[in-house]
Amino acid sequence: MSNAKLTLGLIVNPYAGIGGQTALKGSDGALIRQQALALNATLHAPKRVQVFIDQLGTCLEQIQWVTASGKMGADYLANQNPLVVYQASEPSESMDTQQAVNAICQASIDLLIFVGGDGTARDIVDVIDSDCPVLGLPSGVKMQSGVFALSPQVAAELVKGLLAVDLVRSTPQDVRDIDEEALRENKIQSRWYGTLQVPAAPEYLQHLKSGGVESDDLVIDEIADEIAEIIEDNPLVIIGPGRTTHYFMQKYGFKNTLVGFDAIKDGKLFQNDLKASDLLLLKADYPSLKIIISPTGNQGFLIGRGNQQLTPEFLSGLKKSQWCIVAPRSKLQAYNKRPLLLDTNSLVLDKAMSGLYPVMTGYKDYVYYPVNATYESSNDKH
Repeated sequence: MSNAKLTLGLIVNPYAGIGGQTALKGSDGALIRQQALALNATLHAPKRVQVFIDQLGTCLEQIQWVTASGKMGADYLANQNPLVVYQASEPSESMDTQQAVNAICQASIDLLIFVGGDGTARDIVDVIDSDCPVLGLPSGVKMQSGVFALSPQVAAELVKGLLAVDLVRSTPQDVRDIDEEALRENKIQSRWYGTLQVPAAPEYLQHLKSGGVESDDLVIDEIADEIAEIIEDNPLVIIGPGRTTHYFMQKYGFKNTLVGFDAIKDGKLFQNDLKASDLLLLKADYPSLKIIISPTGNQGFLIGRGNQQLTPEFLSGLKKSQWCIVAPRSKLQAYNKRPLLLDTNSLVLDKAMSGLYPVMTGYKDYVYYPVNATYESSNDKH
């Protein structure tokens, strides 16, 4: 779809919840599925997918779908021209879920929607990139995990919020599951399996209402502390220009290039005022480097204004997870729902880098925000 603003992945476990109506305490495993079908259990996951899609209404025109074949996704998107990147077996198994996740995430999706229960969430947390946002449509029996929307309708409203450039926060949520065999013996044994990054309901207006106007100075101080933790966890971090990054460099005692790029290696200043050629050399030595960057005020340019050191050669091949965009929420609010802009000197690269990115707006506080090519944004109604 040429007018797509979001690229959403969709994975459906069509058998999720099939063991609930037959009192089998869950739906994990082929044997349980066979028993449930023998007891004339009906599949209700497909109905919940259809409710979600119907609720999106005209917003469907702005979504490109990436999915698996058949009942795992494509059957529900027949009118949406989905990109099918995985051929699922029939009946599908947990292996299909994991392989489909890998294939779908390689398509640079903005958000993965999955339909299932805790067992499906477990399959996903085992294989997904930790930076890929996920949202569950509840369709299982044992809903212990915190990664599910309240209902398919609520999930659709959240997607609409992303399209409307509302400040939808990002939050890590636990994936938990109950041992089904123990449950059948009236024993509740719940285990933690990991976390998934999940878009949360917007809370921005509530913060303003309770606290008045957010203090940018305090927020920038919080962002600086979060950047310090990122540097501890990564061997090489590139610090870009901007007030927020300048404050971090000052607070933590690093010499700073106010309008330029600096490199921090193993927690220590490595090089100031990097040239484009310096950045290419560092990328060759540290292909998984992190880049901390802030959009320009008012204009909203992420790349292409004041950071021309980021050449197409350097930008090519970088993953979304390697970018750390920082901005107080007041700065994002000032863009009046306009997307952040890309002007990389490569139309192909502008298109490839477009999408929904997490933006650090405080300590452990992120919101999702769209990043678009300039030629796309010129026709953007927002």
